[in-house]
Amino acid sequence: MKIDIYHAFIEAITQKIEGKLIKDKSLSISKILKITPDSAYNKLIGRSKFTFEESMLLTSKLEISLDSINLQLTQNKSYVPFHSDGLMYSPREYAEYFTNMSRYFRKINQLTNIHGHFIANEVPIFHLLGFNNLLYLKLYIWNKVNWNVETFSKKYDPTQMNHHSVKTEVSILQNYFNSFISTEICNPNMINTLISQFNYLQNAGIIFEKDHIHSFKVELSKLIDHLEYYTETGAKMPNNK
Repeated sequence: MKIDIYHAFIEAITQKIEGKLIKDKSLSISKILKITPDSAYNKLIGRSKFTFEESMLLTSKLEISLDSINLQLTQNKSYVPFHSDGLMYSPREYAEYFTNMSRYFRKINQLTNIHGHFIANEVPIFHLLGFNNLLYLKLYIWNKVNWNVETFSKKYDPTQMNHHSVKTEVSILQNYFNSFISTEICNPNMINTLISQFNYLQNAGIIFEKDHIHSFKVELSKLIDHLEYYTETGAKMPNNK
């Protein structure tokens, strides 16, 4: 058992056992494990350690979940990243953001024997193009943190992705990316970043409508399926090179 988990395990034991003093708790533990009170006391204060068998017996008798302890210790406690250095250009509308990227792909397509490389800490925007709610989450965040375009809605409203101009430009960019041969190197925690950003906005009361929350969860599940297929097959789309 790892040291940090072990310490959390000891804390869970002391909370479960009745009694204000460690000596009182030691007496109860000694009866469960059939060891001397002094031995139980030494194990509780860290002079010695519970054996694996003793630990398993205590978790059973006291109904302590080691899985729950481990999950609490492994949760991401770092800050939630929002800023993106690469977003220097402020679009006048959401459609213009996608149009600008499509221009680069058109220029690249004029060259021969080109192989692209992408390195990403977050889920690459190209993989969000088929998921309106996930895509809008990123656009909303970028406007809040990077662009500060006053004409964009201050309210969290994913229906803005339904505008004809936005849908058209998203489709064009998606076709460009799917036909572009590339290699991607991604942070294994990139999904966690997306989830942390969503949770932050939800906890802040910015995202509160049940439909928006439900749609995010549905699309997140589909995104994971999409990324698994992408990783296992090495193909962007079945009908693309």
